[in-house]
Amino acid sequence: MIQRATALLAVWGLLAAGCARPGAKPGADRAAQGPTAAPASAAVVVEPSIPVPDLPKELSAASAPAATVPGPGADRAPMAPDAAGSSEVLAEVNGEAISLAEFALGYPAYVKSLGSPPDSAELRMAYLDSLVTERLLEQETRRRKLDGDPEYALRLAEAKRQVAEEALLKQALGNRLRVSDPEIAQYYEAHKDAYVEPKLIQVRNITTYTREAAQKARERILAGEDFRTVAAEVSTHPSRAEGGALPPFARGTYNSAFEGVAFALKIGELSEVFQTDLGCHVIEKTGETPGRVVPLAQAREEIRARLEAQKRTEALEELNRLVRESAAIRVLRNP
Repeated sequence: MIQRATALLAVWGLLAAGCARPGAKPGADRAAQGPTAAPASAAVVVEPSIPVPDLPKELSAASAPAATVPGPGADRAPMAPDAAGSSEVLAEVNGEAISLAEFALGYPAYVKSLGSPPDSAELRMAYLDSLVTERLLEQETRRRKLDGDPEYALRLAEAKRQVAEEALLKQALGNRLRVSDPEIAQYYEAHKDAYVEPKLIQVRNITTYTREAAQKARERILAGEDFRTVAAEVSTHPSRAEGGALPPFARGTYNSAFEGVAFALKIGELSEVFQTDLGCHVIEKTGETPGRVVPLAQAREEIRARLEAQKRTEALEELNRLVRESAAIRVLRNP
């Protein structure tokens, strides 16, 4: 399963990018590779005798959500032994069989990935169709002889490494990768400054090259003209296209002279003419959002993801150390 999944990761990227060699012809080893893939337009015919996979009761029950409150470990669906070992054929794709065992192996994870909807004939058929698609891609990989393509080989090796890495981490250090609620709370308290949202304000701005021009603009606004109209006519700042409106900002966004005036204003108040290194300004404060501390409930998932990534990095380093300690490694020459 891992080999097939990693190979599909590689071939999907290559087929989408058109990396395969055009016009490649099947070689003499076709028989050893398996049946020839059909063209992309080939139709998949489902025999009436097997409209949907008839799964054993154990697997069907495991696939469907429980009607009662699940107990510990209920999120790991048990595999039905008779299904996992069954050689019964559910479908054929260009002569290659998809067995009930193959279906049963991946079906619980497929259901879980969709949010664990109730088991149904339509759901089973959808998963069977996804297996058909996988098999067609595998066959297309062989038909195009992508094994000989350097980019395919590189992607396949990287995909295999990632899958192997995840499997090893889960098996060897799975419990240590989990992040508990107390760990999240401890991190939150230790880094509370990072979860403070600063006070934000909104202003409209008119910038001119001379104090005289800025003063005239201010007088027009005081006389009753709309700030946006005046800004659009006289301002030299790009914000004139938005009537002088600047995006909400916190301290530290603009230079200190501009922010000193802006933060001191009350909402709706018009400033005096003042100067910065950009020119002369008149601004009007239009809004304000108080600063706040982001609550733990809102920060929880972001912290969990951060700690999981940190633990994963640490676990990989430890796993690398452990396997190296028991390995016989000889470097024979410099690359």
